[in-house]
Amino acid sequence: MRIGAKAVGYLKGGSARPIAMEFVRIEPFVIPKRSLTGARTERVDTRVLQVIYRFPNEAGRSAYVGQQLDLYIEE
Repeated sequence: MRIGAKAVGYLKGGSARPIAMEFVRIEPFVIPKRSLTGARTERVDTRVLQVIYRFPNEAGRSAYVGQQLDLYIEE
């Protein structure tokens, strides 16, 4: 991961409309992956480095909290 790398995102179901993403920062700590299943017996064996990007608020396009986005980051 290169600091400041350009990226393009696509809202799920909207692959025809790319969104130019702007690098913000890399969080300073690697954290355990949070599971979505909630099972008590589930084990966490993956750690995640959080990389923060933002995208502009464009007229005619909405994104909602929790909505999934496919993000492609340049090498």
